[in-house]
Amino acid sequence: MIAALRARRHWGDLHDRIALGSPYVRTAEHSAQQPPARLRRYEEAFKDGRINILNCSTTMEMGVDIGSVSTVMMTNVPPSIANYRQRVGRAGRRGQGLSTALTYCRDTALDREAFRNPAKYLVRGIEAPKVTLDSRRIVQRHINALLLAAWFREVQGQALKTTAGDFFGCPPAIPGSRAEDPPVARFRDWVVRPSTAQAQSIAIATLVRGSSLEGQSDACIEAGNLIQEAETAFVTEWEAIQAQTTGLDRDAARKALGMQLKRMCGEYLLGELADRGVLPGHGFPTSVVPFIHADEPDAHAAVSDDGSRSHRRGYPTRNLDLAIRDYAPGAEVVVDGLVYRSAGVTLNWKRPAAADAVGEVQSLKWFWACRSCGTADTTHLRPASCVSCGSNLEPGDTRRFLQPSGFTVDSREQPHADIDQIAYVEPEPERVVARNASWKPFLSPTRGRLRTSHDGLVFYASAGETGAGYSVCLECGRAEAQTGSIDPNAKRPLHEHRPLRYTKADADGLCPGNGRSFAVQTDLALGHDIITDVTEIQPAALTSQGAAWALASALREALVQRLGIDSGEIGLSVVKRPTAVGGATHSLNFYDRASGGAGFSPRLTEMFEDLLRRARDILDCPAKCVAACSACVLSRDLHAQADVLDRVQALAFVDTELAAISEPEDADRAEVGARLARDVADELVERTDRGARDIFLWPAAPFDPAALLQPRMKALLNRMRDGGHTSTLCIESNDLNVLDDAQRLGLRDAAIQYDLRLATGAAPRFRNAARAIAGLSSGTLWASRDDAAAQVGEAWGVGINAPVVSFSATIPSVQGYDRDQLLPRSETAFIEVNSLLDGPSRNLADRFASLIRPHLEVIGRWRPGELTEFTYTDRYVHSPLVALLVVRVVRRLAGLLAGARGKPKFRLTTASLRQQDGFPNRLQHDWRSEADRDAVLHQLCGDGLDLDLAVGACGHSRRLTLTYGDGSQAAIVLDQGFGFLKVVGPPRFEFQEKAASQAKRLAALDFSCVSEGSTYIVVVGSSSSR
Repeated sequence: MIAALRARRHWGDLHDRIALGSPYVRTAEHSAQQPPARLRRYEEAFKDGRINILNCSTTMEMGVDIGSVSTVMMTNVPPSIANYRQRVGRAGRRGQGLSTALTYCRDTALDREAFRNPAKYLVRGIEAPKVTLDSRRIVQRHINALLLAAWFREVQGQALKTTAGDFFGCPPAIPGSRAEDPPVARFRDWVVRPSTAQAQSIAIATLVRGSSLEGQSDACIEAGNLIQEAETAFVTEWEAIQAQTTGLDRDAARKALGMQLKRMCGEYLLGELADRGVLPGHGFPTSVVPFIHADEPDAHAAVSDDGSRSHRRGYPTRNLDLAIRDYAPGAEVVVDGLVYRSAGVTLNWKRPAAADAVGEVQSLKWFWACRSCGTADTTHLRPASCVSCGSNLEPGDTRRFLQPSGFTVDSREQPHADIDQIAYVEPEPERVVARNASWKPFLSPTRGRLRTSHDGLVFYASAGETGAGYSVCLECGRAEAQTGSIDPNAKRPLHEHRPLRYTKADADGLCPGNGRSFAVQTDLALGHDIITDVTEIQPAALTSQGAAWALASALREALVQRLGIDSGEIGLSVVKRPTAVGGATHSLNFYDRASGGAGFSPRLTEMFEDLLRRARDILDCPAKCVAACSACVLSRDLHAQADVLDRVQALAFVDTELAAISEPEDADRAEVGARLARDVADELVERTDRGARDIFLWPAAPFDPAALLQPRMKALLNRMRDGGHTSTLCIESNDLNVLDDAQRLGLRDAAIQYDLRLATGAAPRFRNAARAIAGLSSGTLWASRDDAAAQVGEAWGVGINAPVVSFSATIPSVQGYDRDQLLPRSETAFIEVNSLLDGPSRNLADRFASLIRPHLEVIGRWRPGELTEFTYTDRYVHSPLVALLVVRVVRRLAGLLAGARGKPKFRLTTASLRQQDGFPNRLQHDWRSEADRDAVLHQLCGDGLDLDLAVGACGHSRRLTLTYGDGSQAAIVLDQGFGFLKVVGPPRFEFQEKAASQAKRLAALDFSCVSEGSTYIVVVGSSSSR
């Protein structure tokens, strides 16, 4: 019978193997790209022997119970020994007599090292995990999760089962209308109520303790803002799909769009909010976009019942930074063995009806980069000049880009099966900027500087195969790469194009966008910007590009080996930059690839010297290569730099740097045995964690108690207090005597808050003129020739003009000072301001006037119609926020007290703007242009005040003096000026606008103000001078 079947070709070799019971191999993929239900089926089949090889990602490391595994093979050396042990431990768990673990070593530095010396790899230590809570964005996501869970409990809803469509009030029906009162509106109303903030205050305080948001009071309002942003984006995309269905006659087209809408609205809410960065990502990528290749997505790839985020809306997906290249219009994508050609982008905007509406398309943005200072950002307005240094931006310094929400094929075009011919777009180098971060010097400040930003920008872009950009139709989404041809007779991209994916065609079968010149936008890049952790290291004289790339690669390898992570978690960028003194060098940028940051790259600044020594070992290539190889610095993501890398020059550079930081120069050696120290605050924390008890601080003059409330000092002093350590603040008597009443109250309040011991006494001085900054009772002092290093504030404990050194020394005796001596005189009225000024900014001036009026009446200084002049002194009128609040308060007091006497004089004295790194984009950020600041102040005062602005030397006191016609005065002393008020409201301020536009924008602004902690206002009167 078998012979007959074989003769009829119904029986083949496979049938023989089945009949004989021959060994066979059946494999399956076990990864997070598979739906959980499919993974469970594979696991059961593996246990039963129906599958005998599983190709696994890290999903198999933990949480899966599979026994009787005989062999584990790893295709690379795990970055951490903990990962290795977890994977190897899968074999031999059910008492097998023999089990095998085999590791294939790739051509990388770590794998080569493990291959050469496996015993050394197997005894590697495990770096203790460190949870960093410095990223405000990540902490806020956890607050959002807490608040969303509390709201669902209150309304008795099921957060795990709620879909995005139900929550945002967007039904999947076509046609569909949005719910009048969707759950998202009820949540937004609930989350911003004062009663909600009060009810959740303890839970939020517990959650954020020790984080960058500790002590902040606007977490609920920020949660409402973020939910509203997500709602706007979701509803806009839903409305765009609904609009596409209008006028469609074909049932197939309506069915396809209906399926797309169903997938969109059927996404689980928690996954949707995590994708949009509202909730914690828990290691999953955000900004994931689909490639819509079919009318109906794979049913097996739909979201599973447990809310898995492995797929988005049932289509193949990529992170947007990869999708703008892999799914770019014209690129070909392989899906289940078929090749599909990308033809455009999905619509997530309202189609513009006129040319002036194009600017309202939120997906269209500008990227700009300053050639002078290296600052860069993305914005919806095209800037004319750099907001950081004021340099004019040339046409080549800006580029317009579209940030897509997804990509799609032309439904009329059929796929093919020739997978050997795939179109590919070469990626562009990322643009990396450590935004809004202050520089810190190397141990020896002349050798270089470094900084870390949790608000870093990474911009990805793709301008097509030729680099000339894309033409995109805003009507249908079709896009084509431009050729860059200058031939006027050449066919323009999208000329007479057909509509893409079911946009209604006109009578000729063409897209309606053909007849609207503004609908087809040209010279666009596809772009994506993320906010993440960025560390920038800028040696002072690293002029060789090859050495810079080699050093960056070695430092990254040293860091990932120390942390036990894969090198792919951290991206690299090397750019030529001017130094602080105008020379040429290269900046090494390290960034976390995870959007929002993972806390990896900031560890570079903490361990820089140790990592530099480890980098030296990596650069000293064991293969003794000429320039670079995979045994040292040629990693898999640096193939484009293969011809540039120069590990020999980098090695020589590192040897020079290590020699420079081995010990201080003679001029900086305050005492015998002194060693270089970079950051006094960090070293104090490290030493007290190891057992040291009490600390001493000697602040330099002029001493401003308000600086004790700045984040750097607050973090240190809170850490000392919570750890049971005594902190002694030693202030020179002269510095105490010059404090005004409000500052004295502020110092007393800080002493109570931080449990500070106050003392008087001069800071120790040393033979090289260095002064003490801090000390430990156990006998260690930190000192520097740079007195600014002892100035209390954000730069305290860091030497800029000279290094900080530490050495063994005896702490001198100090004289204790009773903090109750700081209480004001009995005849002085003082007001403790906690939340008394909180509320809308439009009537803050009224609240301020109501607060001080009773005290002015008591001393006879509330005299309507008699005031002639205001004098306000505040060295920190540097930001639009402070300028606006000052002018509004003074104008309101003028209206109440000046009466018909005419326009009162307003003498405002403030300091020059400070030179700062980064660029401003928030209302509370400082101006970078003196001219803009001065012009805005004059225009805000307008006709109501006669402004006399003096910029120059200015004390630390913030004092508003009211002068009346008879010469009598009243002084209103503000402990922190108006800087203690924080904005809850407009997230951005356009500093690049002209001063007149800035002033107009400020005058019209209304936002909520909340106070950060408590402050004091002191009211003092003086007799007539006549």
